[in-house]
Amino acid sequence: MQNKTLKKVVAYYNKELLKFYKAQPLAVQSYIAYKRITKPRISIELKQKYISEIKDILKLNFSILSSQVDDILLKNYNDSGLLELIESFEQSLKKAMKGEKLSHVTSLDKEKLKNMLKATRNLTMYQETEGKFVFASSKEANKYRYGLRNSHGMIKVDRNTIILPSHQNLKISDKVELKKPVYSYQLDVEDFKPVFALKMDKRKVLGKSSIIPCFYFDNEWVCDKDIDLTDVVCETITDVTKALDDFEVYLSNGENIDENLLVAHKVRMSNDPQKEIQEYIANGKLMSLNEILKQNRGKNLLV
Repeated sequence: MQNKTLKKVVAYYNKELLKFYKAQPLAVQSYIAYKRITKPRISIELKQKYISEIKDILKLNFSILSSQVDDILLKNYNDSGLLELIESFEQSLKKAMKGEKLSHVTSLDKEKLKNMLKATRNLTMYQETEGKFVFASSKEANKYRYGLRNSHGMIKVDRNTIILPSHQNLKISDKVELKKPVYSYQLDVEDFKPVFALKMDKRKVLGKSSIIPCFYFDNEWVCDKDIDLTDVVCETITDVTKALDDFEVYLSNGENIDENLLVAHKVRMSNDPQKEIQEYIANGKLMSLNEILKQNRGKNLLV
């Protein structure tokens, strides 16, 4: 139920963002540009490329030093009211989750974790922030997808497609089960912040395609401190069939893990991932877990 409420929050604030953009386009463009060039781990070469593009888009004098661009972008949006809109969006997401639980999935039980979830250094989903975090999700289906990931490793091709380079821990019949379980910890939302991004995207507005700013939120949340698990409810997960309700899952079928990883990464980097997937299915390098499940269920109905 909370996922529907969160979607309504995103939809409402995207409308508010569009109103703001029509009134103050420079502020929004500058914020997006600033986030782009200040990403953690960005290479010097890529940052210079982005800065050149930004100077062109915002019609900045090309004699301006790269070190001055950050200050110009900050000045453009700091006092515009955009940060207040962003803060309101964040608080509304948290309010929508009040009384609900987030899930953190790991292959370790409480005993192995010594009753403590440790914050570990990593990038957030949109790669705009790096820090020591405990990650969690507000989407029910992610609990099962992360079950697959923590058991096997996973390459996410796009929003709804994933590839498992290894699947020895899977037991497939008319459902999909893990031979070794994973554990889902149900965490309070109070200590977490939602992870989201503001980007330009092609969307339909009044029936016409337009490039407009949008809030992106895909149910990731982060907490910047360790979490005591003493009183936290832990669910043991072996049946991960529900992951297939929201995702197309493909199993690698190469001769070894290195070949499987190479295939998965080639698909992910392809200009046409779905075409690439079909080619690998044709030559036996990938198998659709969704189709295998359908076939197995069909056989059971005939028995």
